[in-house]
Amino acid sequence: NTDVVGFSETSSGNIPSGTFALCWLNGQTVPSSSASISIFDRGFAYGDGVFETLRLERGQPLFWTGHWERMNAGVGAMGLPPMESASIWVDRIQKLAKANHTKEAIIRLQISRGIGGRGYAPPIEPSLTSLITLHHAPEWAQPKPKSWRLSVSSIRMPSALPNVSMKTCNKWMQIQVKREALQLGLDDAMILNEKGNLTEVSCANCFVIEENCLITPPISDGCLDGVTRQQTMALARQLGVHVKEQSIALEEALRSDGIFLTLSTYGMLHVSKLDDRAWSCHPITLQVYDAYLSSVAQTLNHH
Repeated sequence: NTDVVGFSETSSGNIPSGTFALCWLNGQTVPSSSASISIFDRGFAYGDGVFETLRLERGQPLFWTGHWERMNAGVGAMGLPPMESASIWVDRIQKLAKANHTKEAIIRLQISRGIGGRGYAPPIEPSLTSLITLHHAPEWAQPKPKSWRLSVSSIRMPSALPNVSMKTCNKWMQIQVKREALQLGLDDAMILNEKGNLTEVSCANCFVIEENCLITPPISDGCLDGVTRQQTMALARQLGVHVKEQSIALEEALRSDGIFLTLSTYGMLHVSKLDDRAWSCHPITLQVYDAYLSSVAQTLNHH
């Protein structure tokens, strides 16, 4: 299996476990262990940047257009110079994957504003720091999705934050949510907004099943407009499942017939427990997950 040639199974030196040996930094393919940025880089100093995470399957960035468009929109919203074309970035990803002897990976793209002085005022003409790293990809769970156990986070998501719908490098809230869940021995935690409605977990969108209907929080409630979330809504509708975007109170979610999560790394995750409420994997979850895996295969077969 040549997939395992390029990444470290355990943390070694400067490379975290599961990270491939080579990365792409500002136009150069370099060892991940020695890649470095300035201590004055605003991504390091202030989280002043954007990122995307997606899968590489059979050498192809999966659902690439959605990820590139969201990242490019984030770049524009932050007042950064426009990204280069989608094809240029795909070429960089594929060349990096080839250098790492792999066709399967988790891709992480990151762009920061680059070097700047002390203080929040951004440089007038930024020189961007651009980075691509590759990481070990989990196997697709078969025939049903992997299960996660959740708590309800004590941290609330302000729905009116302008950066809620962007993947910025400033992820204090999500880190704290994940820490809180791990300290309880759980996988993640459900984040509520200031009204007590569901938004998302630290790294995934959520869907609630009620009487053969799928409900997902609207973006206006404070959740990320996930690429896999959009894919899932489209696939469910193709299957004849009624899909609604509407606010979901915690009590409603706990009374529901089931919950699942969507994210690029796993596709879908079954929620087996939320606080003291437990669910088995609902038939709609299995049906939509099967359709998602089929859509992945069809997408790859078109390349």
